Amino acid sequence: MKGSVKKRGATWYWWADLPRGAVGKRNRKSVGGFRTRRDCEADLARTLAEIGNGRDPFPEHTTLAEYAAEWLEHKRADGLRPTTALR
Repeated sequence: MKGSVKKRGATWYWWADLPRGAVGKRNRKSVGGFRTRRDCEADLARTLAEIGNGRDPFPEHTTLAEYAAEWLEHKRADGLRPTTALR
């Protein structure tokens, strides 16, 4: 696997080609918001090491249904009227 770091504006980000998915589609991941190049390179190295050890460094995959249910609960807690929530 390969990866690279680049500067975008005032912050650094990395991208890496991850193992192909179940259907053989290319899988690329990018993560940004690092203040220094050193922090960015360290996170990239950690991620590639986890992948090399057979672990998934991005285990939290939320479906749209899960996200929508959580969003609606937060809105209800903020005082959303029942008739609005029903719609």
